[in-house]
Amino acid sequence: MIRNENPVIANSLWSSTASYSAEYPQLVGEQQSDVAVIGAGFTGLSAALNLVEQGDKVVVIDAQHPGWGASGRNGGQINVGLKDGPTGIKTKFGDLWGNRMIRMAGEAADLVFDLIARHGIECDAKRPGWLRAAHTHKTLSELHKLAEDWNNHGGGMIQLDQSEMQRLTGTEAYLGGVLDRRGGALHPLKYALGLAEAGRRNGVEIFGDTPANQITSEADRFRIETPKGTVISEKVLICTNAYSGDLHPRLSTPA
Repeated sequence: MIRNENPVIANSLWSSTASYSAEYPQLVGEQQSDVAVIGAGFTGLSAALNLVEQGDKVVVIDAQHPGWGASGRNGGQINVGLKDGPTGIKTKFGDLWGNRMIRMAGEAADLVFDLIARHGIECDAKRPGWLRAAHTHKTLSELHKLAEDWNNHGGGMIQLDQSEMQRLTGTEAYLGGVLDRRGGALHPLKYALGLAEAGRRNGVEIFGDTPANQITSEADRFRIETPKGTVISEKVLICTNAYSGDLHPRLSTPA
């Protein structure tokens, strides 16, 4: 694939093997929208795509370029679940929210692969599953209990002994582990850029080099000030993760 140089994207294996076929200009002037999305990573772009498919007018702004942050620099693993297993999640958050979180985490990989298929995103996606390996008997016991827990909540995790793990990995270093058939891998930057292009094809307005400097409310609408423009919107999604800065007091990093 021919690479189009984009100085905004940090140098990496992913940026060296992705194609930048679209430009996302800086916002100049005023834009009106039903929903304004701040942050063009996986969260912001997939949310924008979902919203525009429901008929909303959506504007996405990013301080850099779609996929510039962690979304375009991660390892590309599509893993299922959260840190705790389903039982632990419900213990912490109760049945109502716990079951919602379990469903969200359990179906996350399906959502990703569905977006890729429906929008024809070329991002080297594969779904052979996700291996979790154990070096100790304690870890192996914990992984097998986790598999049982997920399987009791609709999961599809397979418990592996040492010989099965050796067959899959080619090494005798592990005592066993689990295989979650729901998982897989992809090229993260290609996926982010593909989400952006799919959004644009469906009517999402996307602007790069457009940081959100301030958010204020005016009656029933929000006003987002950027260096050279403004977005007026009924709703705002802040999808900036570690790059939130002081944009919103509840997201600010304590001094």
